[in-house]
Amino acid sequence: MRLLLDTHALIWYVMRQRTLSQTARDMIRDPGNDKFISLASLWEMSIKVSLGKLKLAQPTSHIISDCFEAGLKLLPITMEHTQAVENLPWPHRDPFDRMLIC
Repeated sequence: MRLLLDTHALIWYVMRQRTLSQTARDMIRDPGNDKFISLASLWEMSIKVSLGKLKLAQPTSHIISDCFEAGLKLLPITMEHTQAVENLPWPHRDPFDRMLIC
């Protein structure tokens, strides 16, 4: 199975918070699954930390290292992704969620 962790799931997983369900944890830990994080999530985390809207127990750089050690792969943002945003319906208003969808 291919999994894309959104920003909240990524933070909850790396920070080992109970907010993330056991089922989700098991899916992320399953070596048979391909696990991805988007550059958009890392960007969102950095912005929220710099604005004081997100407090992390460790620097973002450590979280990124932890992700790679856990076998998560980084999805880049391409021109095709930025262009696909134009065609998304507007119930998805958060710009980072819109990029994750694309």
